[in-house]
Amino acid sequence: MTRVQAPLTLTDLRTQARPLGGGRHSEVFLLENRVYKVYKERGWLALEHKNMLRAGLESWVLDTLDLGGREVLVMRAFDGVPATAQTLPGVLEPLCGFLERIHRGQYQGQHQGQGGAQVDVSRIVRRLERFRTLERPELRPLFAEVETALLEDRFSAPSAFCHLDLWADNVLVSNVGEVLVIDWVRADWDDPLRDVALLKSGTLDLLERHASLEALRPYIHSPAQRLRLRSYLALTYLHDIYWLTHNEPDSLEAQYPVKLERGLDALESL
Repeated sequence: MTRVQAPLTLTDLRTQARPLGGGRHSEVFLLENRVYKVYKERGWLALEHKNMLRAGLESWVLDTLDLGGREVLVMRAFDGVPATAQTLPGVLEPLCGFLERIHRGQYQGQHQGQGGAQVDVSRIVRRLERFRTLERPELRPLFAEVETALLEDRFSAPSAFCHLDLWADNVLVSNVGEVLVIDWVRADWDDPLRDVALLKSGTLDLLERHASLEALRPYIHSPAQRLRLRSYLALTYLHDIYWLTHNEPDSLEAQYPVKLERGLDALESL
């Protein structure tokens, strides 16, 4: 890890650096070709650093700092921006390769944790029950898909290391076709096909309907995986609609028909 000279204070960072956004976990800034991720709670730096190691991304980490009591991860800047419908097709192959490598545990640190343990199906049951407040006639096929999968024990599978937040803002693409997946705070042990379902609803759906479905093909290696992915897609679209209902109700009217259409289309096409 390369040691870097820190800004004098957190205030200096906020006034001198270019803000890159952030979210529930952090504020992110760019200063002199370095990215400073300032965490809102202690402990998240260690978690993300550990997860980046497991994902083979240690070379992007330059330093860790404490500024005014706030933990800061310093990383090399990546010359890229969030994926779009125009840039995504050019990086589908390397993105798939990267995700399959982390799911197979090919990077340092993968021997630590819960890899190989079974997916906790009880969490899926709890998610589904939480989504019951959405019960509308047009959503019944999505609920029925997950219910059938639970009855058939379709979700029983070994867990692996997953990103679990694969929406487009976390998939950066450079103008020379390189791709970098960022924001590893939510990463955990789960079913890789849940990761793929999150990728579909959060990023691949930037593409038109047929292309977004075709982009799933490299992740499916057996009929059982196809069925399990279909069930995770139903659960994921229910999650998205639930999340919009409770967190972004103003955007629900526009997003609801899109989420419903893509969810039902996945059931019909896979």
